[in-house]
Amino acid sequence: LLAILSGGSRDEAIDMASVFKSFDEGLHTEARALAEKLEEEGSLPSDEWGGPAFILGALAMQEAQDASEKEKTERYLTASRYLRAAYNRGFPPQRKAEGLYLLGKSLYLGGRLSECRPVLQLALKANPSKQGEIHGWLADAAMREVPPALDQALADNTARLADTSLSRDDRNEALLQRVRILFRMGRLTECAAVLDKMKDQVRMAGEVAILRGRILCREAQVLAAQKKPPADAKQK
Repeated sequence: LLAILSGGSRDEAIDMASVFKSFDEGLHTEARALAEKLEEEGSLPSDEWGGPAFILGALAMQEAQDASEKEKTERYLTASRYLRAAYNRGFPPQRKAEGLYLLGKSLYLGGRLSECRPVLQLALKANPSKQGEIHGWLADAAMREVPPALDQALADNTARLADTSLSRDDRNEALLQRVRILFRMGRLTECAAVLDKMKDQVRMAGEVAILRGRILCREAQVLAAQKKPPADAKQK
């Protein structure tokens, strides 16, 4: 490796296959060095142009996941820039599904909500085994948009819950997400019905209790508004 990086012979020339081999074997320092070398040389065939940026983006994603909470957002945005470059140049064919998934995830976790949605839609088609997770991100992104797209958020949450491969904890997270969406839509009776499905889940008991309290407060506000006499009735 040192010989190659320092400009070794043509027989020692590196290619994307060797970079992916290092990456897949967990030799991340080596994979990064090789990818940076190929990126600098710019000598890859056109169908591999996106390879080095994909590797650098995938490694940046791992670093972002391990970063402190304060640094995570910026690290995810750094990863998204590499992965966007790989997307624009063309993901390596055998890494296209993974590339779309990582790009959409990096944009979502980096707070680029409007940018992440079209990429995540592409990732849905390319990653059938990750439907529930991706629909969860789409639902959250729609709910956090300004103004929020609550109907779309609910549709994505419904699709998330339709994923039969979800673990019990993931399904409960999806149900909590549904309650938050329904609450913002003012559909309080439905909120309570969804929470009833979770009452025996100890790990989430605190959040369930908080949501129940918020629902009761909102119901009281609605009831008070209904009992309040009209302004013209007061004047009479």
